[in-house]
Amino acid sequence: VNLSSCGATDGDEHCSKKRHASSSSNEEDSRERAQQLIRDEIFCQIVKQTNSGRGTSLDAFSYDSENRNVHNLAWKLLCICCSVFAPSAKLAKYIASYLYEKTRENEDNEYAKFALTALHETMSNGSRMFVPSQLELTQIANRQPIKIEVYFLDNSHKSVLISSQTTVKQVCALLAKQMKIKHCNRTCFGLYEMEDVAIRKRYEDEVKFYNQRLDMNYKQKLHHLLHFMPCDEELSENQRVLDVFASWTKMEHKMHRNLKLVFKLKIMHRHKMDADLYHRNEWKLIY
Repeated sequence: VNLSSCGATDGDEHCSKKRHASSSSNEEDSRERAQQLIRDEIFCQIVKQTNSGRGTSLDAFSYDSENRNVHNLAWKLLCICCSVFAPSAKLAKYIASYLYEKTRENEDNEYAKFALTALHETMSNGSRMFVPSQLELTQIANRQPIKIEVYFLDNSHKSVLISSQTTVKQVCALLAKQMKIKHCNRTCFGLYEMEDVAIRKRYEDEVKFYNQRLDMNYKQKLHHLLHFMPCDEELSENQRVLDVFASWTKMEHKMHRNLKLVFKLKIMHRHKMDADLYHRNEWKLIY
């Protein structure tokens, strides 16, 4: 019997895994293509609604109140879509062209400007990872920024205005500008997802959890770390800030934690103890 012709070789298990991985990859690609087709169709239908009544003898202001309301709702929905997910690259140029033309008209130009900016940001950063909150959707529909609070180690905080696509890197830059910090880069200061736990309790919990982990295997330790250890995780600079907030209500291991965003010095920064490097505001953040 020719075992190789039957696929029964020493590498059979490996090949099986490769076929399974390839099959999973193909299924994922098909799913992504289907999702993109649906997204493109949504954009086309909404654009059609925002252009309703055009090309007729009716003046834009002669719509009855019901038609005007539908027209405005369509623009609000288009602003939301542009802020949350992207059309295909092929369709995006037509959407951008349409929005640009609308920015030059008297009616709808504010909606068009907002949607065009949102589309540019979403095409640059990619679609959002989590469904936006109701507050975020309301702010987008009203073309308003979203206000968030960023905390410091002394529990003071600053308010920052952001959009749906604002990244961690951009928030760090905004805070650095507000506080006149010169060394805000990825090797110095960062934004952290941090659990609001009293310092003494944090220490006691860590000692207790450390003792519990001594008898655990690797998999158990990972699960324990994810679900029970106090959260103090640096956010990557490309993460969307509002995705971080959304994850606190969507992800099981975060839902029951009292989390907040904290701007602080990174522990491993090599210049941390250089007294001449930082000015007063930066030293206040460190300690």
